Amino acid sequence: LLCGSTMSDLFEGEKDGAVSVLPLISSPTQQQQDKHNSNSRLKYFFPLHLMTLSVSAYLLFVSFEPSDLVSYHPTFAFLSFTLLMSESLITAAQAKIKQSGLSYWLRLHLFVNILSTVFLILSLGTIIANKILRGKFHLTSWHSWIGVLVTVLVVLQSIVGFGLYYLARRILRRFGAKTL
Repeated sequence: LLCGSTMSDLFEGEKDGAVSVLPLISSPTQQQQDKHNSNSRLKYFFPLHLMTLSVSAYLLFVSFEPSDLVSYHPTFAFLSFTLLMSESLITAAQAKIKQSGLSYWLRLHLFVNILSTVFLILSLGTIIANKILRGKFHLTSWHSWIGVLVTVLVVLQSIVGFGLYYLARRILRRFGAKTL
């Protein structure tokens, strides 16, 4: 018989009184289908990276004025949210698809998120420095309150993510499981 299969393996059972025979050429396994699906999804990541970088470069070129301290605030916030956080999401998606290089993609995701958080803190710092230099009051608009709240939430999210990454590795090592 075929590849060590038995006669009962060739028959699925009776349907309406007829016996169906399995095809002689086996259908792809779930693992092969997953690999095909992940490869078809991976072809979209390069255009995503390219689009994110292109839009970011254009907007930074148009809007950044190095002699003005105020222009550093939207530039750093833009770099944080639009460029780095979107790249971080793309690397997280690649980590889910590429199981073989999981450790690399998770480290890259971690690094890009930390860098994004640093740029967000720099964004907040530049606007605070600008307010101090001009002698203006802080937190006088909804924009400023939402900005501080978002910065605090992003910093907390980064701390929790960083902790989970390293805490999970320690727990897995302690119990002898394979680490990320």
